[in-house]
Amino acid sequence: AKWQAFGWHIIEIDGHDMTEILKSFEKAKTLKGKPTVIIAHTVKGKGVSFTENQVGYHGVCPKDGRKGAESLEKALQDIKAKSFDEEKVDTLFQKACAYQEEVDQKIDKAMPKFSRDYWWNKAETMKVKMVPTRNGFGDAIARLGEAKSVVAFGADITNSICMNQFYENHPERKERFFQMGIAEQNMTSVASGFAKEGKTAFIGSYGVFVTGRNWDQIRTTVCYNNFNVKIANAHAGLSVG
Repeated sequence: AKWQAFGWHIIEIDGHDMTEILKSFEKAKTLKGKPTVIIAHTVKGKGVSFTENQVGYHGVCPKDGRKGAESLEKALQDIKAKSFDEEKVDTLFQKACAYQEEVDQKIDKAMPKFSRDYWWNKAETMKVKMVPTRNGFGDAIARLGEAKSVVAFGADITNSICMNQFYENHPERKERFFQMGIAEQNMTSVASGFAKEGKTAFIGSYGVFVTGRNWDQIRTTVCYNNFNVKIANAHAGLSVG
């Protein structure tokens, strides 16, 4: 409706149908007078039994490796990739390992070398346990969750930012946690609604998702109304997140 309101040509397709995808590009070439948008409807993890429409499996390998119920072999079977036999998979793994080794060597060569080791956390006298900063957020939201007024919202990568610690050892808190899927704009608006009713709402995801995709909602819904919505992000930067 938004694209239509702004006067665009709209082409809606099944984003999993390659024939429809190709036809939509050809059709878009013929449309004149105003811009065209192709809306491809998709389902996350489509075609693979253990990932289709499931939370998780963001940037990770199949849990069971090459064999098993949630494995590379099962995924290839599900998508009917008959050309990927054992020999071909072995070859691809060898190429991937060789490439990784090459990259590691390039990175090592580019790193500056010093006459002594200046790493700060080496001496036994003041050595500290190092953990990812996102673990700190997980610990904090687990403690804050003791307050009944705290609610939390995830955007499909809850475990990646340790937001699952909010309810992991406290199943009774599940009713105060809302999995919103890959819909950060909606998540921000819903959290604002809870904040309007007096709740302290936490939303979390990777940096660019939870401060970029929902920028308009942060500005006009959260900030203009001064709602008590806390935004937690991880992996902020250009290369990841």
